[in-house]
Amino acid sequence: MARTNPQISMGLAFDSSTDPSAQWRGPPGIGLLLPAICLLALPFLPESPRWLLLHGQKDEARSIVFALHAMSGDPEHTYVSEEFF
Repeated sequence: MARTNPQISMGLAFDSSTDPSAQWRGPPGIGLLLPAICLLALPFLPESPRWLLLHGQKDEARSIVFALHAMSGDPEHTYVSEEFF
């Protein structure tokens, strides 16, 4: 069985549609799904600690670094403190 490019297969699937608007609206619509999902997820992602430091928000940057790199067996958070400073 020959491997085909997924975009070609998707285009051929819409080509056989009897609705003319689906023939050209379907492929770009499917191509926009991933960017739309990324845009919807954007408000729930934390800001970059580097960006926060550049804008004077040191405490928030530190809390994000702690949340990302804190180890359960290290109550002093030495690894995070060394990375942050």
